[in-house]
Amino acid sequence: MQLADFMAELKPTAESVRACYADKPDRGEHILNLLGTAASHLDAARLGQKLYSLPHAANQASHDLFVALDEGHVTLEAAANNLVFRGVVTSFDLCAAAVWRHLDHGAVLNREPDLGDWKTHRAGRLRSANPDSVFVGWIDAVIADRRWQLLKEGRHKLTHRMVPRIVTSGAARDLSAGPPFRTGSTRIRLLHEEFDLIELYPALLQFGVDCWVGLNAMFRSACARGSGGSPV
Repeated sequence: MQLADFMAELKPTAESVRACYADKPDRGEHILNLLGTAASHLDAARLGQKLYSLPHAANQASHDLFVALDEGHVTLEAAANNLVFRGVVTSFDLCAAAVWRHLDHGAVLNREPDLGDWKTHRAGRLRSANPDSVFVGWIDAVIADRRWQLLKEGRHKLTHRMVPRIVTSGAARDLSAGPPFRTGSTRIRLLHEEFDLIELYPALLQFGVDCWVGLNAMFRSACARGSGGSPV
């Protein structure tokens, strides 16, 4: 999915949420802003995946773009790590904030709650008030998913120190030779395992996209059944 696809998915959600929050339009727009910004971060993560794939691609267009960028593979890898790990994690945090805003009408917040806040004592009241909510179920499913653990670990290591890298193969070839001009990929160590970036990035991005799309469907369903914040 690209940004236009995300916006097309968000359009019916916006119609449902605005109808649901007709008496509290500011809250409805806040929720939609969070979901829309989450989508933009997922699109940035898509760009990160694309950047990393350029030296591995076997088509002339990717080759030409890589040459035009005039950047080395290590630089592209660093950019991709930031865009993918930070982008997908931030998207999840913004979605978690949208859920909090939906379920907690009385909240007075000085910042947006993130996924980590759903594991705190403060979230206990929301959980108790909405024991059967599909939104709380969405939060718990994300937190329990190993792909979320990989994302969190990768983002944490990017913030505090370099993610351990293992260059397995694939020194850049002479660009004049044409594509593909890099073989192999870099592996990184997360949660005591090694992962090939060329395979890991798409899996983490798809996880984020699938969860975002699923959450949009939940908002449409919830707003069709009742007023904003109704536990469904």
